[in-house]
Amino acid sequence: MPTVAELLTKHPRLGLVLRAGPADSRTILDVAALDSVAGVTTAPTGSLVVIMQAASLAAAPYELDVAIRQAADHGLAALVLAGREHLPVTSASLAERAGLPVLSVDGGRDIAGLLLRIDRLIQGGAADALTRAATAIEAIRDGERGGAVSELLEATSNALDRQLSYVEDAVPGESNAAGGAVFVRGRVVGRVESVRDDDATRLVLPALAAAVARLMEAELNRLFAPAQTRAELIAQILVAERKQLALLAAQARDLGLPIDETHLAAWLHIRSTAGQDAQRERRLIDFAELTALQSLHTGKGQWHVARSGGSLLILRTERGSSQDLPARVLKEIETLTAALQSAGDAYVYAGIGSPQQGPAGVQQTAQEARGAADSAEAGQNPGAVVRFDSHGLRRLLAELYASPFSSRLIAELLAPLDARGATQSRQAIRTLAAVLDAQGSPRAAARVLNLHPNAVSYRMKRIAADLQADLSDADTRFALHLACRVRLIDQ
Repeated sequence: MPTVAELLTKHPRLGLVLRAGPADSRTILDVAALDSVAGVTTAPTGSLVVIMQAASLAAAPYELDVAIRQAADHGLAALVLAGREHLPVTSASLAERAGLPVLSVDGGRDIAGLLLRIDRLIQGGAADALTRAATAIEAIRDGERGGAVSELLEATSNALDRQLSYVEDAVPGESNAAGGAVFVRGRVVGRVESVRDDDATRLVLPALAAAVARLMEAELNRLFAPAQTRAELIAQILVAERKQLALLAAQARDLGLPIDETHLAAWLHIRSTAGQDAQRERRLIDFAELTALQSLHTGKGQWHVARSGGSLLILRTERGSSQDLPARVLKEIETLTAALQSAGDAYVYAGIGSPQQGPAGVQQTAQEARGAADSAEAGQNPGAVVRFDSHGLRRLLAELYASPFSSRLIAELLAPLDARGATQSRQAIRTLAAVLDAQGSPRAAARVLNLHPNAVSYRMKRIAADLQADLSDADTRFALHLACRVRLIDQ
């Protein structure tokens, strides 16, 4: 459809002259003629309205002021005053402020012929836009079969006679919902743009963006399908018992996963800033997985990304051992975490483990990384990457935590407390751990728990009764102390 600017520049034989207001690119949807300035609101919105000469010349300045204000409020494309060459100062000022083009045409011109010519331009513009759009849609169908985004853009640009390009978003997210936004796995990753905007382009952009998204999704599936298979196997290794590791290790070797080499894990908890929302968190983990697969630098080793609920396990595998492996992994995970945090809709709590070898090493380093990430979340420290303490008791506790056999024994030992329910169980285990840490002193434990010593003593009587345990026995105390410390890693 033509615009006011196009009528003035491309069709000078119409005889239209701009008298006031901006010569902008306001689109003309219809054309109408009126024999009174008082009737401008009866014309359809988006119309170019021609006031016939008799009414135009007879209108008083205040009537023109009112007509211009009403035309702008009604959303008219332009007002044409037949035979009127000069506007009152107030009318010109109003037209400028309202952004309404006010034009004139020679009173001796055939107004009926003028209306007919403008109407043909409007109808011809719509037909042309639809024809170009239909041709471009066909080009999108054909171009998508080729499988390359660049070829698709070129074919569509040629059909539309507009240069189209794909622009990757610096910070992918959900905020860009324009017609050219490209969504991959529920997130905006870029947009399709045109150097010139018109009706045909606006019709085509959503279809083109959808086709670009499908091609990108297909390419990701082609590139990362083997990685997804390995990720599923790694997820099984994490929860496997020792006797199952040999079989899983053989499967890993068949898939090309160097399971016998050195591994170092990072664990990322992905939490929505909007609170608990299962659907939103699934979208966040999809985006985090996609970003990790695309951004981690391979180098001489391999990256593997596996999902675990609302978290990601990222495993680095390299042949041999290298002293700078933890530093390199830390740098990559810090970069990834910063990118995920910058999207603004997720908190990322990250931790990395220590280098370990073989199938059992995958379990060990993953549990270390998870413990470090748990520590970051417990400390409400989003965006930071916590390194696992590779010395002393924490390493021993992490290994016990990683063992399914140890987990069963601990569950049996603490079953009477777990029977209280999740909240009461956590309270009891923390109380018991604090008392055992304090070598049985309720007063010292009370300072840690921020309780009165009598409250700690009361809790301990109930705990001893539930456990039916003799806390004066050194072996019993040691077993319970170890179980509580391991359970606190899980919590």
